Amino acid sequence: MADYLDDLAKMGCRFEQFDLRHRDVYLKYEPETEISCRSLLSQYAYAQEDHIYCMEDREENCLFLLFLNPQNLLCAYPPLLCGYSPERFSAAVEVFRGIFEKLNLPMRFEYVSTTETEWFRNLSRQTVIIDPPEEMDYIFEFEALRDFEGSHNSNRRRKYRYFLRHHQVTAEPICAENLKECSSVLTQWCILRQCGDCGYRCPKRISERVLAHLSELDGFGYLIRVDGCAQTVILLGRMSPDMLDVITFCSISRETGADETSYALVADEVLPAYTYMNLEEDMGIERLRRHKQSMHPSRMQPKYIVLFPQHE
Repeated sequence: MADYLDDLAKMGCRFEQFDLRHRDVYLKYEPETEISCRSLLSQYAYAQEDHIYCMEDREENCLFLLFLNPQNLLCAYPPLLCGYSPERFSAAVEVFRGIFEKLNLPMRFEYVSTTETEWFRNLSRQTVIIDPPEEMDYIFEFEALRDFEGSHNSNRRRKYRYFLRHHQVTAEPICAENLKECSSVLTQWCILRQCGDCGYRCPKRISERVLAHLSELDGFGYLIRVDGCAQTVILLGRMSPDMLDVITFCSISRETGADETSYALVADEVLPAYTYMNLEEDMGIERLRRHKQSMHPSRMQPKYIVLFPQHE
């Protein structure tokens, strides 16, 4: 990434790594989103692992973001504008075209919303739009997460009732007084895993980074206690007036019904302020897919990739 940044600086494109300094700038251009990875909390959480860099064009009221995807390919977010028009969007894409041509790389946009795919289709340039199923976000209604009625919930209901029969469970907001306990849960959670299970994004490191600045990132969280002992940390960020993004769900409990009970407690806490929870993608991991599908998502949110064949 350093070589790319040096070449871009010679072009007069000075990208900076995304951090807390860019909070207000980012919210100026992306105050609301339906895509998990585009929330403020997610941008900050993954900025180091994904090498997310941004550049603001104040004259054109546009924010440009570059990053490396899991395959180590340089990609761009769609240009973020203060007020869309076809002409302004086309001009911003042309800025990206100049960047990718200078670097001698194919122009590739990832984490594109449904609305933005239409903007790309309206360009004069030919595009290829891909909808990877493993990248779709799972969207759940909080009300449904605490509703265990009906035959479709029989397995969840059984697990939930089993757990409550054997334990006293509480959820408390994360605050200065319980931060050490949250860190202890994350450490124990990490010990139970191999680094290869998590890949290049370390959930423990990401969670600790977020915990240090939770309120500044429009986020909050809950510490779940089972029989008085801290067992689960859940960190959430605001995506829109009715949706939260779950950036962290780390539990050291392996007992049947622990997850179902934790989600139900969080739903009790956030209702009626928020309606939906975004549990992000399953990354093609079969056990994760089965787990998320067993919770009966209310819908799936696509995240598109837009390619420009003439640059391939």
